[in-house]
Amino acid sequence: ELLLLLFAAADAGELAARVRQDMESGLRSGVNGTPCFFINGQRFDPRGGFESLLDAVGQLVERT
Repeated sequence: ELLLLLFAAADAGELAARVRQDMESGLRSGVNGTPCFFINGQRFDPRGGFESLLDAVGQLVERT
């Protein structure tokens, strides 16, 4: 619904086209909601909240 409101509020020019491109890119990447992050090309859905995102990034840093 928010996206529809954004399209309605944006003029039919550059902003609407950019939002549409971003939305389509996300859908092609498998994003179907927010928040959704990609860490080193791997999709990560932080179902455990912000702490789970921090843990995933911390583990990655430890491996490098």
